[in-house]
Amino acid sequence: MTADHDDKSGKTESAAGKEMANRCEQCGEELAAKYNFCPLCGKPIKNSNSVSYWVYQLNLLQAKGKIKKAIEAAKNLLQVDQQNPYIHSILGELYYQAGAINESIASYRKAIETNPGQAKDHYNLGISYYRSGRISDAVSSFEKCLDLDSGFIGAYYWLGIAYYHQGSQQKAIAAFTKLLEMNPDSVIANYHLGINLNAIGQHEKAIPHFLKVIEASHEDKAALYHLGMSYYNLRRINDAVETLRKSIEANPDDKRSRDVLESIISVPEI
Repeated sequence: MTADHDDKSGKTESAAGKEMANRCEQCGEELAAKYNFCPLCGKPIKNSNSVSYWVYQLNLLQAKGKIKKAIEAAKNLLQVDQQNPYIHSILGELYYQAGAINESIASYRKAIETNPGQAKDHYNLGISYYRSGRISDAVSSFEKCLDLDSGFIGAYYWLGIAYYHQGSQQKAIAAFTKLLEMNPDSVIANYHLGINLNAIGQHEKAIPHFLKVIEASHEDKAALYHLGMSYYNLRRINDAVETLRKSIEANPDDKRSRDVLESIISVPEI
């Protein structure tokens, strides 16, 4: 009878030990094995097979700016949730922040393979492609992003930049024009519209865009130079001289403006 009682007692204690298998690292409270979070302090219980634990670690490390450790947490999360496109997307962002552009591309592509309907993943993939010098792939990604979400305003900016670097100024102008339609106060869209219009010889149309940039930022050195060049190409010499002088005042090291100005005002010796 005693032996049987001892045996039952041992089994009970063993079962209780299994049930109370976790201890909170934050407050030290002994917890039942079924818990993923401590009911007292809210901290997740360390469990390498728990999605919630690795999500918590990932978010915490990201918030602290510990990118390399966040990447490891995301990899661990993938071990327990391999087909989650969100994790691949987060990894793409983390790799990009770490400067690992090829790994970033691979992660975004995996996210898109798992869930192709997320415009943001195509957008982020496009930026990673652009940063790696794969301009045609970047264009395709930005175009796909806009196919999925025509209101994704950032994609118009990057698409315009990518088109410009392809030498497709007309397409770049269309992209920046659309960006301005959606955000009429966009200084950067006005600037790039001016650049692309100048590139195809439409200097008169470029001028108001540079003027808007300068109005928003009186000492925008690049806009002053390009505005001066617009005037110069239109043979509006007085306006060109005045603008290039302002460019040099804003940036005394601006060799471009100084060289053009000297070429205008220099009187050749006979």
